[in-house]
Amino acid sequence: MCGFAQNGAVGLALASRDRLASLAAHWLRVGYAQSNFNSDNCLVGGRTMDYGPFGFMDKYDPSFAKWVGSGDHFAFAAQPGAALANFRTLAKALLPLFEDDPAPLMAIIDGAKSTFADAMAECYGAKLGFADPGSAAARTSWLGLEPLLRGLDYTIFFRELG
Repeated sequence: MCGFAQNGAVGLALASRDRLASLAAHWLRVGYAQSNFNSDNCLVGGRTMDYGPFGFMDKYDPSFAKWVGSGDHFAFAAQPGAALANFRTLAKALLPLFEDDPAPLMAIIDGAKSTFADAMAECYGAKLGFADPGSAAARTSWLGLEPLLRGLDYTIFFRELG
């Protein structure tokens, strides 16, 4: 395959990965649960085209979902993992374009988990008011706070914190 097409596929994979990580982080930021975020309703551009079931959570619950069949794999806190799985589905579809040298695409796939983790950490670090939302202190603070939030009003807690 020519380098131009591979470069385009690399660019597509990077942009999709980053946009999906951002989408999932912003959903967590506002307390939104898509509840059925699988690859058949996930757009390459980092959006969803599903019409439901979705909604906003009132009381913080990492298992919150608007669809009884969503299970834990599509629950509120699992959305970054669902977005990551959707990205990996796209990346696997691009793999035949890299039959001569899959290393560039494999590097993007291998780094995707940390891209998603960083986006989530920055989301919560910003919600907690850290000047450096991706810092180790921000991550540690979120990990300590998260269990204490369960059952509290998600929006009002962060409004009062602000």
